[in-house]
Amino acid sequence: MDKADTKRHPHWTRITGYILFLINNVMGMLSVVVYLHSVRWALPAVVMVGTAPFFVGLWGGIRLVTSILPRGCYRKADDFLYTIYQRMTIFFFYKVSGVEILAYGDTDILKKKENAIFICNHQNTVDWMIANYLAIHQGSLGHIRYILKDGLRFLPFYGPYFKQHGCAYVKRGGKFNQEKLKKDISVIRINKEPIWLVIFPEGTRYNPELPQVIERSKAFARDQGFKELENVLSPRTKAVQTCIEELAGHVDVLYDITIAYSNTKDSSGHRKVAPPMTDFLLGRVPQLHLNLERIPLENVPKEEDKLRRWLHSLYEKKDRMMTDFYSDNVNLPCTGRFPGVPKQITFTYLQTLPSVIFLAASTGLILASSEGRIAFGKYCLFGTLGGWVWMALRS
Repeated sequence: MDKADTKRHPHWTRITGYILFLINNVMGMLSVVVYLHSVRWALPAVVMVGTAPFFVGLWGGIRLVTSILPRGCYRKADDFLYTIYQRMTIFFFYKVSGVEILAYGDTDILKKKENAIFICNHQNTVDWMIANYLAIHQGSLGHIRYILKDGLRFLPFYGPYFKQHGCAYVKRGGKFNQEKLKKDISVIRINKEPIWLVIFPEGTRYNPELPQVIERSKAFARDQGFKELENVLSPRTKAVQTCIEELAGHVDVLYDITIAYSNTKDSSGHRKVAPPMTDFLLGRVPQLHLNLERIPLENVPKEEDKLRRWLHSLYEKKDRMMTDFYSDNVNLPCTGRFPGVPKQITFTYLQTLPSVIFLAASTGLILASSEGRIAFGKYCLFGTLGGWVWMALRS
C-alpha cells in the first residue's frame, strides 16, 4: 500500500497495526508460557530447598526439648519430623512429576513393617527417592538412614541433619574407614532403633557417557575373577559387610531393588544417561520400573569372600534384567519392563499434600515480613557456617 492508498484508507492502516500489535503480544505471551513450562521444576526445587532451614530449625527445637527425656523420645520425634519432610518430596516426585511407578517381584514387602538393609543400583540423583516410595507403604518412612559419600556432609543444613538423623558418611576406595562406619552403625543396634538402611554398593552412578568408569568396573570384576557387567557397575563389599555384621540380630531382611527409568534410550536404541531431578520433575520419565526381592538376612553369607561372590551374583542378575530392559529384541518378553506382572504404586493427596502446606506456609509466614526475611537470611548464613564447623569437628 503506497502513500496515496494510506491517505485514502487510514482505517486499514490502523487495523493492520492492531493486528501486528496483537500478533506480537500473543507471540510474546506464548514465549513466556513455553519458558515457564520448561522451568516448572524450579518451584518444587525452591520449596524443597527453601523449607530446609525451617525444617532444621524445627528439629533444633525438638532436640532441645527432648534433651532431658529418654533417647527414645527424641528418636521418635525426629523420625516423625523426617517423615513430614519426605512426604513433601513424594508429593513433588510423584504428583507433580506424573510418573507411573510399577513394582515387580516381591511386592508383599510393602505390607509388612520390618527392619531392613536396602541395596539398589545407582544411576542418578533420583535414586534416593525409591526408598521413600516403598518405605511409606510400610509406615517406615521416618526410619530411613543412608550410607552417603563423604562429600555430602558439607551440604548446607542437609549434611549436618543427616548426620544426626543416623546416616553415615564414608570415603571411597582406600580411604574407607571401616571402624568409623562400625561405630556409626552400632548405635542403631545398641538403641534398638527401627531402621531402613539404604546402601548403593556400586559406590558411584552408572553413566553410559563415562566409559572410563564402566571400564574400571569391568577391570575390578576381572581382577576378582567375576563376570564383567554391562548395564550396572561391579558392587563393592566393605560397607555392605560392615552393616550386616553390625546389625545382625536387629535387621530382619535385605531388600534388593533394581531400578530402571523409561524414556532412557536414544533414537538409535542406545542407553542414555538416567534423568536428573530436573527432567524427572518436568515429567520426562513416564514410568519407573522397580524389581523387588526380599532376602532373609540369615540367607546372606557373612564371610567376606563368600559375601563378595554372593553380592556380585546379585548384580549379575540385575545386569541381565537391565540388559533385557534396554534390548531392541522384540522377541524378548521383558523389553522395556521387568519380569512378572507389575503392581502400580500410588499415593493420595492426603498422604503428601498436608506436609507441603505445613512446611511451605510456615516458611512463608517467616518471610512475609522484612524482619522475618532479615532473620531468616542471617539464620541461613550462620546456620550454614555453623554446620560446616560442626561437621569438620565430627569428621
